[in-house]
Parts: sequence; C-alpha cells; structure tokens
Amino acid sequence: MDLFVKETGRENEESIVFIHGGGLSGWMWDKQLEGFTDYHCLVPDLPEHGKSRDIVPFTMKTAAEQIIELINERAHNKKAHIVGISLGGQLVMQILGIAPEVVDHAIASGTVVRPYYGKVTLTMMPIMGAISKPLISNDFFIKKIMENGKIPLEYFENYKKDTKSLTYSLNKHILNENAAFRIPKGLCKVENPVLITMGETEMELVHESAEDMNRCIPNSKIFKAPGLCHVWNLQSPELFNKTLRACINDEELI
Repeated sequence: MDLFVKETGRENEESIVFIHGGGLSGWMWDKQLEGFTDYHCLVPDLPEHGKSRDIVPFTMKTAAEQIIELINERAHNKKAHIVGISLGGQLVMQILGIAPEVVDHAIASGTVVRPYYGKVTLTMMPIMGAISKPLISNDFFIKKIMENGKIPLEYFENYKKDTKSLTYSLNKHILNENAAFRIPKGLCKVENPVLITMGETEMELVHESAEDMNRCIPNSKIFKAPGLCHVWNLQSPELFNKTLRACINDEELI
C-alpha cells in the first residue's frame, strides 16, 4: 500500500519532500507549501500517521525506503531537496545514509542521534499514553499541550485530530525507533549540502546531536532559530521558509 502524499506545483522544475514529526502528519507543512509555490512539493504522511495510518508498522528503515521510492517515482529527475523535523529529521539522515543519490540539499531540524530514554521509560511511556487517552481527547488539555510546545492555536483542529488518533502501537513504535536512532553508516561520506537546524531553546541533547552530525557530515552547517522551540516551522513559518530557501539556493543564511 502506498503512503498518502499531498502534492503541489508539479509543473515546477525542482522537487522538495517535506517529512513531518512523530505523532503529527503532513498538515504541519502547510505554511511551507504556501511559501514554495514555485517548487514541486511532496508531503507524505508516514506509516501509522494521518491518512497513512493503515500502513503498519512504522519503522525508520521502511519509512526511509518508502520515501526513497516516492522520490524515484514522483520527484523530477528522481531527485529532491528533503526537509524533516524531529522524527522527520532522523529520516532525512537515514535517507542520506543509504541513498544520497536521490537527495539534492537536505535540511534536518531538532534531530537527536544520542541515547536519552532508559529501558523503564521506553516501557512505561506507551502505557502512560494509553492510560491518558481520555485526557488527550479533552480540548482544554490539548490546548495546554500546544501552549507548552509553543504551537499556535490556529493549528488546533489538525493537532487535535492527530492527537486523538494516536495509538499504543504507534506510541511504542515512535519511541523505540526514535530512541534507537544513531548516525547511520555512510552518512560521514555524503557530499550533499546538509543544513542541521534547531530552535535555539531546544533541549541540550538536540544541540549536542547537531554537533555530532556536523562533525560527521563534510558539507554541513548548523543554524539555530533565535528564541524558538522544536517545531519552529509552525512558530515562525516566515523565518523557516527564508532559511530553507537560502539553503537550497546555496545563499547565506538569514
């Protein structure tokens, strides 16, 4: 079964693939689609997410393979700029590590490549998620989660829909794949231009992981979005779009 993919601007010459974060879906890139009407944009919903929720299970390996297949089948010249946040950023690194030939420029934000969950945490978090299921169906509670994550309330309906569709299985798969992710073999040999980004206020682990990737990837740079958090493409879409455009055009970063 194929992933659900939102596609815009097929008449444009260059393709961009946007890869969403864990537990969310392609809507998180809507402001980027508005800002890149001069590009051919492909926005997949990952396995077990959004409109691809019936494609199971989610694993980093199979999701990366599906996106590589998407690029080969639908991107112009079988090559695309790839952009990902959080879990999507890990997938960007995974794709670069195994198929750099399908990638033009790569942008990964909020990407962790170091251990940070203990075994007890990994065991308990999906269980706690299942127990709290009634709470995450509550509008007030959802708005509080968004407030804590600095996610603008204009995204409430989309965020609520994704939150309510989270399952024990998906939580477990995301946590396990996310926690196990490390710098892929082959990544330190890629020649692709890579921008490693993060919100300036993200946890130290994200900053440390960025330094690890920057030391590994020969043609990479780090950009910290001033004063912003994890999903800074939602907090400041204008800055994110300017940064992305500068990156893929090999211009100085804003």
